[in-house]
Amino acid sequence: MQYRIIRRDGEQRWVTENANVLTVETDRYVVGTLSDITQQRQAQEHGRDLSLLFETLIRSPSFSVAVFDGNQREVMVNASLCRRIGFERDSLVGSPASLFCQLPEAAMASGRPDAPADGPLFVSEAFALRHRDGRTLQTTAELWSLPSTMGTGSLLMVLPTPQS
Repeated sequence: MQYRIIRRDGEQRWVTENANVLTVETDRYVVGTLSDITQQRQAQEHGRDLSLLFETLIRSPSFSVAVFDGNQREVMVNASLCRRIGFERDSLVGSPASLFCQLPEAAMASGRPDAPADGPLFVSEAFALRHRDGRTLQTTAELWSLPSTMGTGSLLMVLPTPQS
């Protein structure tokens, strides 16, 4: 059972409680534990917040977003990018990035020890997207390394521009 407690100093803590009945011959004992899980709960809440933020970004009509695995294959793409380059989402997921763009060598650094810890792997004000009909669309894009907890990969964010 998990619940919140309030300490004498007013601080709230989350705890988990377990109790078991132990029978030894004719005697019965209750053996229990109470563990502080406040940090675990805070990490879960932080993870939910980040998940909502990421979902908002993915659903944004303003930003075109693609997520690539360590082999530069499409893992996730939002509707905005699909509209911009004329592809259906199903035809992109699992496909190589080269289908609609050329990722720089920085993308291959994603997940490696020499990848930047903070900031994008690259920023380009002249990033070329290839439309399904063959046109080249010049735009501004950023490529970010995915957090190590998500595995190796990268996140491409194509920013809104008048040309696209």
